[in-house]
Formats: sequence, structure tokens, C-alpha cells
Amino acid sequence: VLRRIDLIGLYRLNRAQLALGLRALDIMDELKQRDRVIDFGDLEDMACRLMGDQARALSLLFRLEDSLRHLLLDEFQDTNHNQRDILMPFVDEFLAGGGGDGAVRPTVFLVGDLKQSIYAFRGAEPGIFAAMIERLAHDPHASLKLPTNFRSLPAVVDGVGLLFRAEPLASSLPSGEVDDVHQLTARDDGPGEVTVLAPFADDDAADESDGRSGHQRAAFAAARIVRELIDSGATTTDGQGRPRPLVWSDVLVLYRSRTGVSLYEQAFRRAGIPIEPAGRGMLAAGREVQDVLALLRWLVWPEDEVALATVLRSPVVRLPEASFQQLLAARGLFRAGEGGRLRSPGNLWATLRAEAAANTELQPVVALLQAWRADTGFTGVHDLLRRIYREGHLPARYEAAGETQARFNLERLYDLALAPDAAATPTVRRFIELVDLAGRRGGHDEGTAGTAGATGRVRFMTIHGAKGLEAPVVLLVDADRALNDRTTEVRLHPRADATGLVFGAAKAVRVGFEGAAVDADGLQLAAAAARAAAAIEETNLLYVAMTRARDRLFVLGGQGNEKETDDDTEARSALRRLR
Repeated sequence: VLRRIDLIGLYRLNRAQLALGLRALDIMDELKQRDRVIDFGDLEDMACRLMGDQARALSLLFRLEDSLRHLLLDEFQDTNHNQRDILMPFVDEFLAGGGGDGAVRPTVFLVGDLKQSIYAFRGAEPGIFAAMIERLAHDPHASLKLPTNFRSLPAVVDGVGLLFRAEPLASSLPSGEVDDVHQLTARDDGPGEVTVLAPFADDDAADESDGRSGHQRAAFAAARIVRELIDSGATTTDGQGRPRPLVWSDVLVLYRSRTGVSLYEQAFRRAGIPIEPAGRGMLAAGREVQDVLALLRWLVWPEDEVALATVLRSPVVRLPEASFQQLLAARGLFRAGEGGRLRSPGNLWATLRAEAAANTELQPVVALLQAWRADTGFTGVHDLLRRIYREGHLPARYEAAGETQARFNLERLYDLALAPDAAATPTVRRFIELVDLAGRRGGHDEGTAGTAGATGRVRFMTIHGAKGLEAPVVLLVDADRALNDRTTEVRLHPRADATGLVFGAAKAVRVGFEGAAVDADGLQLAAAAARAAAAIEETNLLYVAMTRARDRLFVLGGQGNEKETDDDTEARSALRRLR
């Protein structure tokens, strides 16, 4: 009875969401028709309708007959159902021997790896690739495997093979892929290195006020590993196989979730390691970026006294503490008015201008802020930032106040003003919203700014963002976080082309009552299939991360609460134990 009550509540929730969602889609279509625009989903749908009409598909194939000789599809394991429906008429025609003038038989080349299917959130269905493999199984020459790894040194290749052929990873690989995880190696220019550290536990010896969590200890250990690699003169090879010293840009730090990456970024900065932050979200967390955003907020809204106070005390102005306190006192915070009531304090900007009339220290500050205010609204964000950086000497000031990382972050913020989503709406207010939104999300895109100098910067990226990349040194950090079954969306028939979706299904509804002697219903079976598919994709994600390494691979993580501290004594002792 309780189960049926839960399902009725879930049905009502989905019925209401469907009604609202369909109306929202109608409104979206009306807006797109009004503005005469289409999005990527529209392009995909139109192509599907075109190829789904047999007469139109045959007509298109006939028109393209003389121009197509070869069809090459890379990363085929990430194909979704819509893309398959668009491509399969071409594939079927080519495999049947059509699509050409008869002189040269057209060919199809599909490239993929089921173990690297990690884009289910985009609709990728690895079963499409598996079905194609089965379709070609009758022809022994049609399906080829590449058993040799040309990227990594033997230690990395053998280490990955050893880990994924053992439990618990072996049983979580896609069906039939266990035998393919152990590859041959083509490189013989060194042995390579693989280090898997035991999870760092909380520091129980320290008191609660300055104790270090396992995540913090892992973060400082990661920074120490990289620092010692560079300081020890470790080498890698260039494109021609010649040895050269490792530099910062040879290091790639990968993580599954952005939740705890800030701890690792902080640890690397404290170790003096130049880094390329993970994305806008991590960029927005920097003090120098927050100061510039405060300045921009005040420029578009002069009544924002908190923003102005932040600017005055920041390296943008560097107003001394004593002068700042005198300025606040001049606002008349406790002035008595009529009837003995306290009068409202004066506006900070008005007070600053009034005090500057007799204070030579404040006069250049007021002149600079007035000049920037006069430019706001009449120029794009990029040009405004360029003027602020130049006239305020911001990169040099923040570099003097902190480190070269601050200059790099300001340069990234400057480049971000030219990003498509910012350049299309050149208002200062819109730019502030974009950066603030990324900060609340914790970082949405990957760091794409260029390296600095000959040694570059350590790159921080999600595993998804690093797909297709490689690096001499890879650190898979934050590797001990437990998986959480938080997916509240259930596909009722996970492998079907089109299936019902159930939204808002809490874990109790997906799993059912513990110890209840009842058969699982369709929703529970579908949720169990989704969990199994998620476990396979999580294993694939780990495989993708580890195979990015060319020479050295380090896997580490920790447990506990994320507390911040400046002391890295424990990281040093942990590395001594490692050695």
C-alpha cells in the first residue's frame, strides 16, 4: 500500500511537470520563430526527419552519390540515437556497395572504444557501437582491434591492465572488454611509473582547530609530488623521442567532480606551482578577480558601498587602513538629527569626493574612478578592462601583492571578456552575471588559456574535459570519493530508442523498502539497470583518466572535512612514507 501511494505521488508530480514543460517548450519555439533562430537540437531533429523519410533519404543519397567515397566516424561509442538515425542510411548504402559510380567501392571506417564511453549525460549510447560490431562479426576482416598502445610507457600500460583485469573493476567494464584492457607497448624509451597511494585519512593527532582532513593531506601530497618531480630534474621525451626536462605544462591534474578541487588548487599555489585553473568557477574564486568584479559592480551601480569599500582597500587603490577609517568616520555614522534620531550616514562615494578636495592622497583615486565611470556604458567590457588594467597597473600590483598566479588570473578574466557568450552581450552587468554564475556552479568550462613562458602551467581539468588529451605526468586526484546514487531521472527502458522518463524519483522510490518481501516493479528494475549502467560509465571514466598518462601516473585521494590550513608538514611526512 505504501509503495502504491509513493507511485501515485510520483505520477502526479510528473503529470504536473509534463504540463508545465510542454508549455515551456511551446514558448521556447515561439521565441525562436520570432527571432528566426535554431539551436543544435533543432538541427539534429531536422536532420533526423530528413533521413527518416525514405523517399527524401534516397533522394539525398542519390544527389551525394558522386561526391562521397569514404565515411569516417571517430569516437563512435559516443553516438546517440538521433545521430545514429542520421548516419545509418549512409552506412547501409555504403556497406551494400552503393554510393559510388562503380569504379571504386565506397568504404566505411568506424573508430571507437566501448571502455571510453563517458558521455551518457549527453545521450551517448555505447550499445549502438556494440550492435555495429555484432553486425560485422560475420566478416573476420571487417572488425579490427588495435592491441598496441603508442602513447604510454610500459609501467602505465601494464598498470592499467593489471588494475582493470582485477576486481572490482573487471566486473564493471563493458561486456567483452576485460581481455582488451591489457595492451602491448610500442614505446621503449623508459620504464615509466605508476603510483597508487592509499587514501589519506583525517589527522587525528592534531586538535580540531588546526587539524587537517584527509582531502587536505592528499592535496598537499599532490602538490609535493609535482614540486619534487620538477625540482629533481625528471625528464620526458619530445615529439622526436629526445629526452628533455619536465616543465609545469607537462603535468595534468584530473578529477571526477569539482567539489573538492579548490583544495588542490590552493595547495599548488601555496607550493609556488603555477596552475591553469579548472574553469570560470575556479577563476571567480580568486581574490584578484573578486576585486575586479567589485570594481565593475560599483561602476554600474555607484550606490553599492560594499563594492566601493572593497575596491578602496584592495590593491586596485591600496588606501591605507588609517585613511580608510577616517573616510568612514567622515560619513557621520552617529550624527544626531531632529528629535534626537540618528541621521543616515553619508554616501561613501560622495564622502570620498568631498574629502578629496582637501586631501591630496585621495585626489588621484577620485580622478581615476571618475574616469572609469565616465567610460562605463560607452565601451565594451574588454576595452574597459584594458583601460582599468593599464591605468591602474593591476597586473603588476597584484603580482607584487601575491604571486604570478594573480597576474595570470587577471589575464584570463581579460580574455574571458572576448568569449562568445560575453562578447555577444557587451554590457558590464551581463559580464558580471556570467562570472558570478560560473562561480556559483563551481566551474563549468575547462581552463583553455595559453601557457605562460617556457615552463607553462599545471593544468587542472575534469576527466570529461581531458578526453582526447595526454600528458607526460597525470595525477588522478580526489579518487577516493564514494559514488552517490543521486540520479532522480529514470529511463523506463534504458536501451530503447525512445522511452518514458520519470523525473523526481527519490531513492526510496527507486530502491523500495528494505526487507520488503515483494517483487520489484518496473520502475525499480529500470532504476537498477540505470545504476548498473552508471557503474560501467564510472569505470570507463577511471579508464579514460588513467590512460591520459604518457610517462607517470599518480592516483590519490582523501577523506574527511575540507578545512583550510597553511601548514604542509603532514604532506611531507606522507611522501616520506611513500618513498
